Amino acid sequence: PDELIEAGVLRRNGDFVSATIRIQPFQQLLFLFQQDAPDTVPEESLMLISASSVEVAHLMTRRPSRKALDIGTGCGFLATLLAPFCDKVCAIDVNSAAVHAAEFNARWNGLSNISFQAGNLLAPVRGQRFDLIVCNPPFLITPVLDVFSARFLFKHSGFVGDTFCINLAREASQLLEEDGYFHMMFQWEEPHGAPWSSNLDKSFSGLGCDVWIARILTVTAEQYVTEWIEGLSETEQADAEPLTEQALRYFQDKNVATTSAGLLTLRRATHRKNYSWFDEAPDDRAEPYGASVAALFETRAYLAGLSDSALLQEQL
Repeated sequence: PDELIEAGVLRRNGDFVSATIRIQPFQQLLFLFQQDAPDTVPEESLMLISASSVEVAHLMTRRPSRKALDIGTGCGFLATLLAPFCDKVCAIDVNSAAVHAAEFNARWNGLSNISFQAGNLLAPVRGQRFDLIVCNPPFLITPVLDVFSARFLFKHSGFVGDTFCINLAREASQLLEEDGYFHMMFQWEEPHGAPWSSNLDKSFSGLGCDVWIARILTVTAEQYVTEWIEGLSETEQADAEPLTEQALRYFQDKNVATTSAGLLTLRRATHRKNYSWFDEAPDDRAEPYGASVAALFETRAYLAGLSDSALLQEQL
C-alpha cells in the first residue's frame, strides 16, 4: 500500500485507503479516470464513458479520413476510436483536466496521431476543415436557468432550450470538407400541433448539408420536468414545487408539447440541392453501423435527384 500511495494510485485517510483512479475498458481499449478529490471544482470533473458517447461511436462513419475532429473530447473516447482510420485527429475540450486525461489515454493505448487542445467550443480549430466531426455535447434541456450550476456542466449546456446544440452543429457544419460528415447526439423541443421535425427542419436549413435526424426517445413536457427535478440535488429539491411550476410554465410559454433525444448526421454537399430526412431510430443500435449510414445518405440523395421517368429506367 505504501508504494501505491507514493505512486498516486491510492490515497490514505487515517486507517483507510481508497483508489485515486478508475479504469474503464471498451473493446480492446482502456481509459483511465482520476477519482475526483473532495476539493475538485465541478469544471474539472471528468465523467465516465456514457451511453450517449457509445451511441455516437456506433453512428459515426468509419471511412478513411485525412483529418477528423472530436468536440468536447472528455476522456478522449471518441478521438481514440477515430484514430485508427484517420491520418490526424484533433480533440478539443473546454476542460483542461479532460484534455490532460485524454492525452494520457491516447498514449496509454499506443496512439500518436491525436492532438489535444483546451479551448471554448470551436475556438481552437477556427479556420480549419475536417472530413469527419463527432460530438457528444452537454445536451439536456434546462427549463429553469436559475437552477443551473457548474456541477451540471457535463450534461446541461447552461443555455435556454435546445439552442446550444443546434447552434454548435450549425457552426461545426461550416468546418466540414465537401462530402464530410458531422455526427452528434442531442435533445430538442417539439411544438404542439405540428410535426416533431418542423422546428428542426428550419434550424438546419441553409447549411449546404444533407440532414438526417433519428429520434430515439420522446417524453411529454410534464414527464421531462418530473425527471429533471429528480436529477437535482437534495438542497435544490427542497424547492421542488415552485421549480416544477416554473419549468412547466417554461414549456407552456414556448408551446412545447414534448422533448426528444436522438442522433443528428450532417453531410456537406454544397454542389447540389440538399435533403432532410427525419426517422424513428432503429431499435437495434448495439453495434457500429456507420457504413450503413454513409450508404443511406448516398442512396437517398441519388434517388431524390432522379425524375420518375429516370427512376423507372434505373437498374437497381
